[in-house]
Amino acid sequence: MAEIAMGAVGERDAVLCFKAVGMQAIATATPEETARALFTLTRQGVRVIFITEHAARQAPEALERYQND
Repeated sequence: MAEIAMGAVGERDAVLCFKAVGMQAIATATPEETARALFTLTRQGVRVIFITEHAARQAPEALERYQND
């Protein structure tokens, strides 16, 4: 599977524009969906993930797990 350079996670309206430019965008509404989306993108080799502020506030534990120092 080819690596995807960038992805986006968050509310549907916010991430659709990322999909329009060829990024993998995953719409989420719950903390569980956000955590699952982050896991999915990292497993696919996505190196840069944009996450909406709302999604980040909803799932801080999941976000912290994937942050790099």
